[in-house]
Amino acid sequence: MADLEEELNGDSSGDSRDSIDVDDDSEDITDEQNATLTTQADDESDMDADSGGDEDEDEGEEERDEEQDARMLAHLQQQVANNPYDYESHVQLIKLARISGELEILRMARQRMSELFPLAEDLWRTWIDDEIKIHNKENAADVEKIKALYEKAVLDYLSVDLWLDYIIFSMPDVFDSDEALAPVRAVFERAITAVGLHVAKGGELWDSYRETEQGYLSTLLPAVGEIQTKEKLAKYEKQVERVRDIFRRQLSVPLIGMENTREEFKTFTGQEEVELPIQKLYEKTKKKLDDVLPYEEKLSSATDGEKFGIFVSYIDHEKDPARIILLYERALVPYCLSLDLWNRYLDFLDRQLKISSVALAAHERSIRNIPWTLELWLSYLHAVELFKQDEGVVKGIFDRAYRNGCTLPSHFVELWLAYLSGMKRQLSTKPVTNEGGISASPEVDALRSMFGVAVADLESKGADTENKIEKYWASVEAHTFRDVEKGRALWEKIMKGHQRESQFWLSYYRFER
Repeated sequence: MADLEEELNGDSSGDSRDSIDVDDDSEDITDEQNATLTTQADDESDMDADSGGDEDEDEGEEERDEEQDARMLAHLQQQVANNPYDYESHVQLIKLARISGELEILRMARQRMSELFPLAEDLWRTWIDDEIKIHNKENAADVEKIKALYEKAVLDYLSVDLWLDYIIFSMPDVFDSDEALAPVRAVFERAITAVGLHVAKGGELWDSYRETEQGYLSTLLPAVGEIQTKEKLAKYEKQVERVRDIFRRQLSVPLIGMENTREEFKTFTGQEEVELPIQKLYEKTKKKLDDVLPYEEKLSSATDGEKFGIFVSYIDHEKDPARIILLYERALVPYCLSLDLWNRYLDFLDRQLKISSVALAAHERSIRNIPWTLELWLSYLHAVELFKQDEGVVKGIFDRAYRNGCTLPSHFVELWLAYLSGMKRQLSTKPVTNEGGISASPEVDALRSMFGVAVADLESKGADTENKIEKYWASVEAHTFRDVEKGRALWEKIMKGHQRESQFWLSYYRFER
């Protein structure tokens, strides 16, 4: 995996998805903050009244409008409380709260939506811009809250622009030391790992990184008449090497516009030709760019309906794991509701990449995008078993799938079968047996107990009309636990309700064989 990490970071020789909780403790919202946000919303809203109307509009009409907004806000708040997965109601609540200048309602609505759904780039940028306008940059707590929002934002969907926004926010006021630049350098490096391979837009990020370092380099030049000390000279030379290294790393990544990067490197070094090792690196990288450029050109001119097929072909053409991940992430921006695309991506991560932290983070994002799709929940359950997560994690995913992923009675049956099968596979290969040769262990008892819970649950819903759980239970009792009598007893119970159904008799016969 060292090669993968190197690829993600550019060719550098030197150098969870757990969401970050945003503190949503209630805050005192000042009139000034509300006024700031209201003015901003009024300026940007496309819902402003026609400017050609009567300027002397009746005051009572304005009051009625405010009352109407208040009623609509209350209605939308109730709507999302009753139906948390009504995406459009969340969007409308946020829009109306913003226009109305109801900052506290707006913050709560945004927080609630971000916990349930990944947010598109424009929703995140508007949210963060609003918070930046009213935050106090001298207040460390305010600054950390903005950073926490950026940390969540860059995890939802791939976005070069969001990373650049984060970088700008992290920039120090004065570039006077390595220590001052350390925080923004850290963000730059994480951004490079996340989106630096983006063929079409990655160059913007690399250019920004390099220009920032060149800006700092310019501050290290001696002033006119200043004597250059050995210490200052060493610092200057170190920064020159840092900039050269970023140039070299950038030239190792196939990016649109890399020809200009090479020319800028020549200007930086003051040489007419690029030194041979970097020229060879450039030529190798340019060949890779030429290889993928036809796909990029097709994407740039294609309609939304055409892009899906282009992305799939592009992904199939690519062989490098880091680039495949980047392409899937790019494709998911417009096609985040495509079950086919998620299945392809997750299968690649589970079966080929096999890095648990990357795969499980993607599974979590898949069910945040399409929480009503049982297939993705079952895939998630399989993944946590594949990557040997503890039982608490597995049970937690099962419980969430039970609440959110089952839209039909048969879905509950499928979910229970998947969960019970996973429990069965976790049993010891040589379970402890009693004197009669029958399996007996805490794990066996736990599985039997869970079978009982599943049967009772499905009976209460009238969901398992084919008795799939009890059939499976009988098979496990006979063939895994070696307790044929218990298995037979389960079948006798099943047959009491299906005396006249030949398929059940055939299944019972197969069991007895």
